[in-house]
Amino acid sequence: MIRKSLLMLSFLFFTFGHAVAAEKVLDIQEIKTDSGINVWLAEDHSVPVVAVDYSFAGGMAYDSPDQTGRAYLLSIMLDEGAGERDSQAFQKALADNAIEMSFSAGRDAFNGSMRTLSRNTDMAAALLSDALNVPRFDADALQRMKNATEASIKQDMSSPDWIAARSFNGLMFGDDAYARPGKGTLETLATLNAKNLKALAKQQFVKENLNVAIAGDMTPEQAKAFVEKVFGKLTAQADTPAVPDTAELQNPGKSFAYEMDNPQTHIIIGHEGISVNDPDWPAVQLINYVLGSGGFDSRLMTEIREKRGLSYGVNSYLSDLQRAPTIQASLSASNENAAQAIDLLRSEWQKMSLTGPSDEELQNAKDYLTGSLILSLTSTGSIASVMNGLQQKGFGPNYINERNERLRAVTTEDARVVAGRLLNPDRLMVVAVGQPTGFTADTVLNYIPGITNPPTAAPDSEETNNENDTKPNMESP
Repeated sequence: MIRKSLLMLSFLFFTFGHAVAAEKVLDIQEIKTDSGINVWLAEDHSVPVVAVDYSFAGGMAYDSPDQTGRAYLLSIMLDEGAGERDSQAFQKALADNAIEMSFSAGRDAFNGSMRTLSRNTDMAAALLSDALNVPRFDADALQRMKNATEASIKQDMSSPDWIAARSFNGLMFGDDAYARPGKGTLETLATLNAKNLKALAKQQFVKENLNVAIAGDMTPEQAKAFVEKVFGKLTAQADTPAVPDTAELQNPGKSFAYEMDNPQTHIIIGHEGISVNDPDWPAVQLINYVLGSGGFDSRLMTEIREKRGLSYGVNSYLSDLQRAPTIQASLSASNENAAQAIDLLRSEWQKMSLTGPSDEELQNAKDYLTGSLILSLTSTGSIASVMNGLQQKGFGPNYINERNERLRAVTTEDARVVAGRLLNPDRLMVVAVGQPTGFTADTVLNYIPGITNPPTAAPDSEETNNENDTKPNMESP
């Protein structure tokens, strides 16, 4: 949910400093509708398919503490009836016309997508317009979705890897909206109603915060007409909740343990990262590949799995949260091996921060990341998704065509300097969920941050209470 397209988008994002030679990857047309909606179009008439991805800035950032989970509930209610169609009729219209429609609430934006055959775009536009402009929120459908969400929350609370991710975000982001559970808690879910969802839809679905990307069998004129049919009736602006420009990270350098009867310990470490809008982002991508995202080519996999067999797999990843980017790593190890695995994570973090990648490692990373670009654009749907992700970050339509040259331009010395800037083992926050032997945490948690509150009678329990329920978005990322 929250990591929707996170890895693919983190794979693509980098920033500009000066002009570079571009290799044509996508031909993106930037057009504007009569009501002023900006649209990107990748026109392709080879197959009769259309994909639309769109986003409204906001998402879970608009959830107040007492209505945590409201954006998520809205996202799963929009195809449960709209306009004159109840849930069953709406779903039948989608199926009868080969229309796929989905909605998701992210940490920084509310996202939607539509896929259909080009001959069915008129019906698709009508259904999507109804979902955004006149959602029903019928009582029976709302109760059904709340019941499903309640069951999902309860299931999550028994999952050690989810508890690790939940605790990590709750402890790192303090009182910020990033710290709160995406689906909400059992307590906040119980209070949400149709009135709450209508209020959020009015705030969220406005033209001012809208980005639209279309790929496939549409001409520019057809694209403009489609967008006007779907989004033209939306309010231009709305009063929206204030969202801080940045989220201050908490608990740098601290370690936490949550005891759980499980043969494995689930571990997440991390600290602040570098924004996708930073000029050093191309180097950050390459460093992360060498450190832990490059599979069996990465240092973490080599040291922890290949040489010592401490874990089946280990991965590092970049979170592109707009107000608080992070770099993290995660793995699972037997309780007996967990402490050694944590020590190795810190050690490899330290080594990379001091030396950066070698010439050979850097070249391997460049070869992979530049050569794999086309693999992220293998379908009409993936093209629309990538374009909308770039729009959300404020990049121009030629951005993707200049990506590879930016990566190739990073030198070994550049990477060494940026590694020193990016990686700081002294600031790593560690969360371990399980029964790790030989690992002494600064704080032993007896609650799940953001889900349950710390007992007031436990003076050494962690006081922070808030979340993000993902692995890399990555919904996130």
